[in-house]
This record gives sequence, C-alpha cells and structure tokens, in this order.
Amino acid sequence: MAARVDASPHGCQTDGMDAANLTTVIRQSRQLLAQVNNVGESGQWDDLYTVLDYLSFAFSQAYPTLPCKAGCSHCCEEILFRVSAPEWQAIARHLDATLTPEARVAVQEQVRVAYEPHRAQLEALAAFWADSDFGEQGAPHEGLPVRCAFLDGEGRCGVYEVRPVVCRAYGSFGVTLAKQPTMLICQTFGPGFIEELTVLGSETLTMAPVEPFYQRLKELAPDAEVAPMPLWLLRWAA
Repeated sequence: MAARVDASPHGCQTDGMDAANLTTVIRQSRQLLAQVNNVGESGQWDDLYTVLDYLSFAFSQAYPTLPCKAGCSHCCEEILFRVSAPEWQAIARHLDATLTPEARVAVQEQVRVAYEPHRAQLEALAAFWADSDFGEQGAPHEGLPVRCAFLDGEGRCGVYEVRPVVCRAYGSFGVTLAKQPTMLICQTFGPGFIEELTVLGSETLTMAPVEPFYQRLKELAPDAEVAPMPLWLLRWAA
C-alpha cells in the first residue's frame, strides 16, 4: 500500500485555523471529493478517508475545545452505526492482514457468541437501512448490543486506521436529522460544547455536511449493501 498523506493536504494551510477560513477549507474539500475513487485503499487524495480526515482535522483546529478527542468513546458505546460494503471491506482487509490464524479463530468465536442471538434483528436493521438515507430516524435498534466490537477495554479503537465514515465524521460534521440541521455529535458532550461556543459569542458553527461523503460513497458503489457492524462481523465469522 502507498504511504499515507498527512492529515492536512500539501499546500493547504491549517495552522491558525478559525471559523472564517474553515469555510475555504470546506470548499476546497468539495473539489477534492470530486476526485475520490477509492475507500481506504490508497491513503492519498483520491481516497475518501483522506479528504474526510482533512476536514475533521481542520474543524478540530478551528474549535480546539471540541470534546471529541483521543480517549473519548461515548459514540462507540452508545450508537449502532450503519456501515457500507466498501467501508467493511477496508476493515476486513485490515483484519486479514493483522490477525494471526489463532487470533482470527478466537475473535470469530467471540463474534458468534456475542451476535448470533441477534442475527434476525440485525438483518432486519440492514433491510431498514437499505431503504433509508443516513440520518433517517426509526431504525429498529432496541435490544441490540450497541457497543462497538472493536473497542478495547481502555476505550481505544482496534481498527482506527480503517474506521468507517461515521466514526471519522463524528464530532466534526453537520447532518440533517428529522429534516433539521444539527451537529453530528453525542448528546453527552455535544450540548455543552455548543453552549460554550454561544457564551463565547459564536452563534453558529461552521461545519461541513457529512451527506456529500455518503453521496460520493454511493456513487463509487451504487449497489453496495449497508448493514450494522455486528452483521458484517457475523458474516466474516461464518
């Protein structure tokens, strides 16, 4: 695999980033997004994840009090996210490359024990997502184990380099939920962060919407299945 580029693109300044020039970065990222042709494969500017990470990095520079930092795993423990086939394939390649045969067998057994009892509901959730857009409410989550299987005992991600779009975007992007624009952030820390900015005089947040990244993902793989991570893992463990 080619060496991955830095978090901020060559020729793109992120030092001294603020809400004003973040708008310029967002415009620039839209141009980069149009050139994307792979998901987690090249690590270059034609990789969806590279452009996404650049915008996320720029946002964190513009808003340094953002609570989404290393060591926080609230979203990983509380929300069952949708994952498309190309995103899962990046994870599967990583697992195949890093797990020993013995570790693979052990992990697959853990997956079967944890998720096989929920297979029918996971399949139903995948079917619901097949007919809905990101952000649509009403998905049948109740009773499902939501803590991410890749989260270790210290709250760290075991597949951080190949984590999906939503994991990269959480805490840094805007999204439309129930036809209302909002910030893609957990309800544990999000309201306090936004209130803090308001007190400091920031009435609005400058954010890139996450939807164009999902649209580009769909353009790259029009017929790709979307499913919850536990279901992808169950199929991998079969």
